[in-house]
Amino acid sequence: MENSVAFDRGNTMVKVTRFVGTEPVESERHERLTSEIVEQAARHADVAIFSSVGNDTDEALALLNRHFRRVYNLTEQLPLPIAVDYDRARLGNDRIASAVGAHDAFPGRNILVVDAGTAITLDLVDANGTFRGGNIALGIRSRLRALHDYTSRLPLVDLEGDTPLIGITTETAMRSSAIAGAAAEVADLHRRLRQADFDDLLTVVTGGDGALLFNRLRDDIECVADNNILAKGLNSILRYNEQI
Repeated sequence: MENSVAFDRGNTMVKVTRFVGTEPVESERHERLTSEIVEQAARHADVAIFSSVGNDTDEALALLNRHFRRVYNLTEQLPLPIAVDYDRARLGNDRIASAVGAHDAFPGRNILVVDAGTAITLDLVDANGTFRGGNIALGIRSRLRALHDYTSRLPLVDLEGDTPLIGITTETAMRSSAIAGAAAEVADLHRRLRQADFDDLLTVVTGGDGALLFNRLRDDIECVADNNILAKGLNSILRYNEQI
């Protein structure tokens, strides 16, 4: 099995990533999954995997099954190439897929996977390939939205713009604090895990706002950035199921 496609339906977008073997060769983001998008993806592969953070999967799966010879749906019943020490029935597909992708990319390492989106998830997969659990925090944009929604005069601030160490306007004060606060949470957890039993720890940063976190973290902790880590994990799960 050489060519495959990973469909990742997140909170706001659908990411479609085409693979040749283990390598991602094309990736697109769409607001919704349409027949045209699926048909185009199926021209290059006959097997796919679908993951969604929501529960409305039936329509998407029916669409995929019309175009692909075989479709895997990431549910709690689908076998995984890593062990899970967590209530899998309540574990988000995005979290487990990113953990699989990170473990594949850095075998033999303890890894903290940080996915910065609407929420920030911080998940630990150990060197033996066991998902040990994680934390969930407000995403950077969500922090700015909350400051606007739950105060009477603070504006809704976009992430694009200056981020001085100390804000010199209301906007820069809010933006700098939101980014710095999120980065501090990640760095603190990284350091505390290293002080526990995970001294050989690497943090892998991904997600829509991952670049903002990575730029703040890379001088303080050992970390790498990879925006395809979730898709790589989905493809790894697909390949694992193809072989069993």
